[in-house]
Amino acid sequence: MKSGDWIIFGLLAVIAVTGAVYDLRTKTVPRWLLATGGLLLAIAVALCHISFAATGTVLAAGIPFVQRAFGLVPGLVLVVISARWKTMGVGDAVLIAMYGLGLGLRLLFFFLLVSYLCLLPVGIFCIAILRKSRTYTLPFYPFAVLGSAGVAVCLVL
Repeated sequence: MKSGDWIIFGLLAVIAVTGAVYDLRTKTVPRWLLATGGLLLAIAVALCHISFAATGTVLAAGIPFVQRAFGLVPGLVLVVISARWKTMGVGDAVLIAMYGLGLGLRLLFFFLLVSYLCLLPVGIFCIAILRKSRTYTLPFYPFAVLGSAGVAVCLVL
């Protein structure tokens, strides 16, 4: 990954950590965080690709813009599904859309794999040991932070 991609990844991590604090406390994520984070992310992605096109070096983007655009699609589909059928929180779907825009389609799927693999044992524990119902909701943002850490470790190695 190039330096511009790391800036975008850092911004995503800050959004996820801030959202995790709210998600753990209230099981909701404030709209101002989603709106501000999405706007800053879109600006950062645009600046990365504009500077890459102009100079080829400054904040060069290693992830192609087409991959980022396709990475946005699964999150937007989840936003529509979650708004219509309440299967997951809209804030969670917006975070997935932001990660898709920031990481691209390939890294988005790796991020989701790590996040949900971290979420799986907690969900099983809540259902099997704590006797919670299957409709019990778990906050996603803390596991998104773990997914971000997993992506960062794999990118560094």
